[in-house]
Amino acid sequence: LTSATSADPPLHVALARAGMAATPSVSISYGDEGPPPKELEVITADMETRLRATILRIIRPALDQLADFGARLDSLVAQVARHEKVTLEAEKQREVISQQAEFAKLLSDRVDELDYQLRKQERSTSASLTELRSSREGHEEILRHLQG
Repeated sequence: LTSATSADPPLHVALARAGMAATPSVSISYGDEGPPPKELEVITADMETRLRATILRIIRPALDQLADFGARLDSLVAQVARHEKVTLEAEKQREVISQQAEFAKLLSDRVDELDYQLRKQERSTSASLTELRSSREGHEEILRHLQG
């Protein structure tokens, strides 16, 4: 600290201007020598305490907001993690559905092929039966002719 010059206002006036009135235990009437070192130390400590309280009054809401934002951010991170799990599960299910669709298509193609072969076999069998009937009728005709 530097000593007060004649142009500087007295300490109690400077404190009053700064909104920090001197405590009643501090004597305000000093001579040209200024306050004794012990009192100067008490005044300085009081100013420091008031300054810290003022700073905390200014900074505390910002710190509280920061803590609220931190808690909200943690909540959002947890929610994103849950959504990521759901998205991954949905992707797995989509893959399973895709595989099942491919398998169903394969089975459908196989059933269509078997159906085609069955119809072809039925036509062939039907043609064979018709041929056998006609052959039988021819044989029965020959047999009746021979018997009769």
